[in-house]
Formats: sequence, structure tokens, C-alpha cells
Amino acid sequence: MGTMKLVSCVLLLAFLTVLRILFVQKWSVGYSQQTARQTPTNHASPQKKKMYGCHSKRPSTTIVMYRILGNDIPGRHHVGQTWKNLVYMLQHEEAFKNCEKRFILNRILNATLENHIMAMLEQKGMRYSRIEFKASEYRQIPHETWCFPDPLYFLSDGYYNLSNTDRLRARLQLFYRKNLYIMNNNGARNVALEKGKQDAEWTLPWDGNCFLESSGWDDLYQTLLSTEAKYVTVPMVRLTTYPNVHPRILNKVNATEEPQIAFHASSEQIFDESYPYGHIPKAELLQRLQSPGRWLSWGGDARKLGLSCPRQTIAIDRDANARRDVSAGWVSRLPSGHATLEVGEGASIERWRARAEGTIKFLMDVDIHLQQRTFSDPVFYDLSVLQQQSLALQRESPVLLQRILRLLLSEANKAVNRGPFSVMYKKLVAPGGDKHDYFHVPPYYWPQVNEKNETYFVRKDGQRHPAAVLYSLESAPYDRSSLQRMFVDTTICALAWFFTGNRTFADHGALLLKTFFVRVGTRMNPHMQYAQYTNRASSSGIIEMKDLYYFLDAARLLERSKALDKKNALHFKSWLRKYLKWLLKSELGRKEMVAANNHGIYFDLQTASIAAYLEERTSLLEAIARAQTRIPFHFTPKGEQPEELVRPTSRHYTNFNLLGWVHMAVLAHKFGAPIWQIKTFEGSSIQKAVQLHFKQALNWPYPDRGSFDVERFEVLRWLVRIPDFSNTEMYAEEEMYSVKPNLHHHDGVQPFWNLGLSFKNLPR
Repeated sequence: MGTMKLVSCVLLLAFLTVLRILFVQKWSVGYSQQTARQTPTNHASPQKKKMYGCHSKRPSTTIVMYRILGNDIPGRHHVGQTWKNLVYMLQHEEAFKNCEKRFILNRILNATLENHIMAMLEQKGMRYSRIEFKASEYRQIPHETWCFPDPLYFLSDGYYNLSNTDRLRARLQLFYRKNLYIMNNNGARNVALEKGKQDAEWTLPWDGNCFLESSGWDDLYQTLLSTEAKYVTVPMVRLTTYPNVHPRILNKVNATEEPQIAFHASSEQIFDESYPYGHIPKAELLQRLQSPGRWLSWGGDARKLGLSCPRQTIAIDRDANARRDVSAGWVSRLPSGHATLEVGEGASIERWRARAEGTIKFLMDVDIHLQQRTFSDPVFYDLSVLQQQSLALQRESPVLLQRILRLLLSEANKAVNRGPFSVMYKKLVAPGGDKHDYFHVPPYYWPQVNEKNETYFVRKDGQRHPAAVLYSLESAPYDRSSLQRMFVDTTICALAWFFTGNRTFADHGALLLKTFFVRVGTRMNPHMQYAQYTNRASSSGIIEMKDLYYFLDAARLLERSKALDKKNALHFKSWLRKYLKWLLKSELGRKEMVAANNHGIYFDLQTASIAAYLEERTSLLEAIARAQTRIPFHFTPKGEQPEELVRPTSRHYTNFNLLGWVHMAVLAHKFGAPIWQIKTFEGSSIQKAVQLHFKQALNWPYPDRGSFDVERFEVLRWLVRIPDFSNTEMYAEEEMYSVKPNLHHHDGVQPFWNLGLSFKNLPR
């Protein structure tokens, strides 16, 4: 009997042990799958205050230490540094008395990395929470342009006269909401606070690279057990290499950096979630706590630029002389992988710059990744759609699509028998005396001669000068027709190569490009100083390069074909880089930039297209920001276009302006800026303008003279993917091919616009 009782006891003990293991697994694995709440309340509930009082009753766990793991920022952190630091921490950090270690996975974008982290934490028996990144939420976040002191800030001298450092600050502010969402620094800290206070007397919502040694812990632990303060700050030391834990060589004397904070369960203050990464998110709370240190004077980038970005107001009974925390212990910040950013002369300045530049690059990379594209992909002739159309042509494709292809090959065969074109082939020379300079007359200015035999010009809006008519005999002495023919023929040849694989088309397209932009003897100088020239230079002529937006897609296709080899592609990019600099720095370029009518948006489209092709993120971001700020100035809340409606050919110019906006919205969308969905505070939006345009299309209510091709309405309708004029359902997709693929080249529609047209370009 005694033996049987002993066996029964052993079996019972084993059963209880299994239950305990299952319970632990439930909390270490099952709990981790929850998505943590993001917006905790600002103050502890009355119930919690009553429970904890002035440290009167402790929860079962004395201390919960959270480490918040996020994304590595390029340039600020070495690739994989979060993982490397976590592995080191789990291997070398000791277990601490009455302290439970937990982790928060804070919107980690790399799914593989996140899975590895979760697997390691589960293996070590660590509890963790996961704050999920939701692409559908992030895609809706626009760039922040409303907080700047001038509504047209990115068009103003106020921006362009800033120092390089302050311009970087301003660009970073554009990502204010995107930064808040992905980095989520204070949001994750508050999640840790809320969860920790439910289980422990003290909660430590710390950065993911914080590492505690026993000497730092012992001092902190004794203080947490004895203090009546609700907040304990823990000084920090930055490391450039991993510490030699045995023997310990670090001490509190070295810990002079911005501290981490411990919160008692009765504490009321939380982190202000309106302060994003890189904008004093933790220091703002240290300022509220009056915790002494240099961070008390930090103002953040928004304050330095006089911006009015939204901020929460967290109430506190502030006494300027009352410190609300005590300091104890010390903690190490594990290496970032960039030692020069951590210690040494000028490290803090370089650290700020690396963080700002890295944040912008990281967020732009996220935007591009979510669109499943790269800089080398065509923007307007969508590569995946081109591939689908090519496969359809190899099978039993729609008859209308076959007709489009036959027309494309017919036009391509004509193109290979034209050109090449060059500014050197014109009859006249620009006033500067260099034939390499582009030269053209203004379309609506007519020369007159006075009694002194002096030439002056009279503007006749809507009456095009014969020399400004594309492909006319009168245009031959100038460069406009040659430029346009080069744009169109190069694009047609690139498309024909894509659909046929015939190298003849690609070679001719590359020849056209190289002759106009690359070869020393025939290339154009990289400026538009004499475009639309009268007896003085005019910024208006810059718009004659507007079709670079689709031409650069042709260049991308030619690079894929290898007809435009790496050497010549580099020379072409060098030309574009010089031209972009002229656009952004010259007096004419700056004047065109601030144009209030269609010239303004076509300037943005041109500079953005060049910047995207060159992968120049700063210029691309600035162009998108400029376009976004123009919306309330181009469109009334009703959707009217006042600058275009006053023109004698108002149907042409409203349609032309909208086309520029649609193309700019497509480009911005593909690089993560949803300007198509933006509605200003007054109610202006691109979409409302498009809707009004189509409502009035067939019964135009404004004065208008001259002919107008009504199929331009059809093309625009398909580009924005809206219902037809009668507001019935959208036509079947194949019917898109029934609309003519080539409109007048002056109108700004890309040749064979219905090839490569993605209906994902603009979200509906």
C-alpha cells in the first residue's frame, strides 16, 4: 500500500507539472499572438490609483522590464543590429531578482526577422507582445504639408534659403505621420506601461538595445524598493563595442546620456504619442518630469522651424522648481554598428543627421516596397501590365488589342526611318550664340515692328504662332518639333521592342536618345534658357520638356533591352543631373516652380520624373511635397480650375492641367504619396476637380474657342478609371482599346497610352 501511495503521489506531481508547463506555454506563446493596443489612456484609472495609493500595495511581480524591438534604420543602425543585440542580450544579461523580462515587437516590417525573433524568445521562455504593421493603414497616410508656416512652403524662398540642415529637418517633417505610425516609439512605450502596470509595481518600458549589468541593476533595484517617487530615471552610457561582462569595466560615471525611465504603478504620466522618432519623444517626458540634464533645453525640429505639427497636451501640475523623479542605477546602450555616431567630438550632430536621413530613406523604401516596384521599373507604362498584354497577344488576344499592336508596329516602322534629331540640325542659333542651346519661340506671342524698326511682341492668347505649331514647316528653324519627334519616336520604338523583341526598334530608340542627349557633337546643353524666347528669356519655355515623364519610361525599357548600354545610360543620367540642377537652381527654373497655373504642376511632374529616374530621393520628395501644397491653389472646393478657366481655350487648358495632375498623382502613388486621395481643409481635391470636369465635359459652360478633340475626355476617363459620362457602370476593359492610342502630341498624352495602363495606378 505504501508503495502504491508513493506511485500515486509521483503521478499526481507529474500531472501537476505538465499542467504548469502548459500554463506557462499559454502565456509565453499564446499571449504573444495578441496585437497590442496602441492608444492607452493618459492617466491611471481611479481604481488603479486606489489599489496602489502611495506604494501601499504591491502586485505579485515587483518589476517588469520591457525591451521594445523595432526596425533598423539605414545609416543609423547596421543592417541586422536589432537581431545581433538581442542575441547578445539573451546570452549575456543576467537574471535579476523580482524582475520579469518581456519584449514588444514594434511594427517590424521584415517578416523573416520577426519570425526569428519570436522563435528565439519562445525558446527562451520570454513573454512578448506584437504590434502589427498594417499596410492598408499605412498606405492612407499622406505627407504632412499642413504644419508649415507658409501654405506654399516648399515653393517659397523660406524653404530654399534654409541651411542644408534645416532643409533636412523640413523634409523629415513631411514624414511626420508615417514616422509616427511605423516607428511608433511612444505608442509602444505606452503599450508596455499599460500592460506592465497590470502585473507589477514597477514597469521599465525601455529601448530594445538597453543592456543591464548587475552593478547598475543593484543600485536601481534598491532604489525601486525604497523610494517614494513615482518615476526613476536611469542614466545611460553609449557603447561602441559589446561590453566585456567578466570582468566589468563600465560604471555609472560614464552614464551621461539621455536616461531610460522606470514608472511606478501609481504614476499618472505617459509618453506623448504625438512626438515621433527623432523628435525628442522620450525627452519631452523628461522635460515634464523636470529631470535634470541637457535634454531640458531640447526643442525638437518642429520648434526650431516654427512648425505647428499637431501635439497632444498632457496635463501636469508643473512647478518649475519641482523635480518629479529620482535617479538610480545605470544602463548600457548596445552598439548601433556605427561607432563614430555614438561617442567622440561631433557624434551627437552626426547621429542626428544619420537618424534624419536614414528615417527618410527607410520610409521612402517602405513606400516603394509596398507598391511592389523599384526605381528601375517604368512608372507610366506599367511593366506587369505590359507583360500581361504581351502574353495576351501570344494567345487569343482581344481583337482591339491586336489592332493596337498592328498600329504600334506601323508607327515604329515609320519611326526607324526618321531621325536622328538634334539641336544642331536647326537653321537658327539661339541668342547666346551656341547652337547646342535649345531655341524656340513662344506659342502665343506675335512679333511686331514699331516705327523705330524695333521688334516687340504682342500676346494673343489662344492664337498659336505658326512657328510654334508642331511639325509645321515654320517650326523647322527651331527645336520644338525635333524635341517632340524624338520623345515620341523613342517611346514608340521602345514599346515595339518590348512587344516584338526586334532589336532594330531598340537600337533606333537608343540612337535617338544618344544623339539628342549624349553624343558630344550633337547633344543639347542641359538648360532651357532660350525656350519660348522673345527679346528676353522666359520661364514658360520649360514646359516644352514636360514629356520627359513618359520618355524616361522609354529609357528604362531601352536599358532593359541593352540597346542603351551602361556607359551611355550613365552619360544620359549625367545630363539629366545637370538639367535637374538647372531647373531647381536657376532663376528661370525657380520662377517656373512657383507658377500658379498648369506650368507649376508640369514643373513638378518633370522634376519628379527626373528625380525618380536618377533615384534622387530628396528632389523626388520635394517635388511631391510641392505638388501636394498646390492642390488648394489649383482647385476650388467646388472643383473649378480658376487659372485655366480664364483662358480663351478653357476646355483645352482645364483638361491639360488635369492630365498633369493625374500623371503626378500616379507617380506620387507609386512612391508612396497618396495625393490623389487628399482633400484639403477647405474641401479641394484632384478627384473633385476631375468629377466636375466630366460633369461639364459634353456641355461646356464656359467661353471656349478653337477645336477640341473630345476623345481627350475619354483618355482622361480611362486614366483615372471613373464611370463614363452617363454615370453608368465602367465599360469592359477591352473597350479601352477602342479609344485611339495617339492624340495630338501637344496635349501631353503619352503615345499608346492604353498599353501598360494599370488600373492600380490610382486607388478608387
